[in-house]
Amino acid sequence: MLFSSYGDAFARYCGGHRSVHRSVSRNVHVNSYRHVDLDVHRRGYGYGAAGFGVGMATGLIIGTAIATPPPRYTTVVVGGSNYMYADGVYYQPASSGGYVVVGAPLGATFAAVPPGAVPIYLGETTYYYLNSAYYIQRGTAFQVVSAPIGIMVPTLPAGAASTVINGQTYFKYQVIYYQPVIANGVTSYMTVRL
Repeated sequence: MLFSSYGDAFARYCGGHRSVHRSVSRNVHVNSYRHVDLDVHRRGYGYGAAGFGVGMATGLIIGTAIATPPPRYTTVVVGGSNYMYADGVYYQPASSGGYVVVGAPLGATFAAVPPGAVPIYLGETTYYYLNSAYYIQRGTAFQVVSAPIGIMVPTLPAGAASTVINGQTYFKYQVIYYQPVIANGVTSYMTVRL
């Protein structure tokens, strides 16, 4: 599906609204349910840049085609290939015209992690995770690296597909398998080698 603009792609993949649900525990277990609808009708980049960037980064699936790139982007060159980068999402020109969302290029280096990236720890190493991309600090910069096996992430990458292997459900994204793990009533996903 070809979207005419970055804003149209955002509205399609975020569904035009977002729901937020919270469960709060205190000395006595109390569930507090809060439903908040945020209508998204803005097409510009400058409206709440952090939230807009997070929405885009977690909503666009690799392979999504758009006619025009986001209004503000940075050109990143990795291994001789040019990428357009905006808020954790990478684009390249499509052979049929327009642009396509692509995965984070391994080796890309940035001065800061994208908005919305969450720190995740594996042993002594801190990774920063955002929609299938893993960043690690190298000196004063942050570099895109391969998904480490055994790391637990809070959300699956957009477009991960479920598959059952030997009776166990996994989620596959590109060449990485994620196994659901429940800890303290919360589901996380651990990268595994099969």
